[in-house]
Amino acid sequence: MTKGYPFKGTLWYASVRSHERYSHSRRDDLEGLAYTIIHYMTGGNNDWERIQSTEVTVTTAKQNEFIASKRNFIDGRQSETFDKIREFIRYC
Repeated sequence: MTKGYPFKGTLWYASVRSHERYSHSRRDDLEGLAYTIIHYMTGGNNDWERIQSTEVTVTTAKQNEFIASKRNFIDGRQSETFDKIREFIRYC
């Protein structure tokens, strides 16, 4: 895994490693799939989709906000379903 790559992807569904500018891999696709599933499970009512970004080039601070929001949202949910999603994301 190499760091220093430009960010590519959709902020809401990108993996944490993509936000941290690591090279993209299949595991990032799986993590993005998990965020897509969460979007449909919550009807888009999750913490990171409330973060607004109209910037063409996203700042490191904005990406850190997305990372923290995703981690807090996933870790803060207590249900069997979110336990499985949390396990899946950690496996990625």
